[in-house]
Amino acid sequence: MHSNLMQPDRYLPALIIDTVKLEQQDVQVERLNAPRLNYLGAGDRINPKEQPALDGVRERGRTADMIDMSIQAAHKWACDQVVNKGYFDAVVSSVNAYLRQLKARGAILGGKCWVDPDFNTEADIAAGKVTFSYDFTAPYPAERVTFRSTITSDYVASIFSTAA
Repeated sequence: MHSNLMQPDRYLPALIIDTVKLEQQDVQVERLNAPRLNYLGAGDRINPKEQPALDGVRERGRTADMIDMSIQAAHKWACDQVVNKGYFDAVVSSVNAYLRQLKARGAILGGKCWVDPDFNTEADIAAGKVTFSYDFTAPYPAERVTFRSTITSDYVASIFSTAA
């Protein structure tokens, strides 16, 4: 096992996909040794050992990482396909179905995928570069639960009542 390959926690696989060209190996080593790692090409993932667990950031970050990785892994088929309206519709429909499934499970509060024309110019599409945008809201964890109590004499009368 590579010394720079670390298991962030028991929920995420310890796989790193090289996204750096061979001539940039020194940059890759710096990235792998940094506290932020790139898992399955999902972008920078914050290393939980370096991240403070404040305001549910870790839990929502974990949800975001899993969604990112799942969408990318499930859409490997989208590479080397003919880019046309049907292609965009198929990918958007697939991602939206996945986000609806996550919402039904209670894993997210909602989300949607769309194609933003600003990120899919004619030049980009001609070069084979397509971009899909999506958003979602992960549920917030209850980090501070408070119970309020009141001492009252309102229930004294119930001692003598016949109704239960």
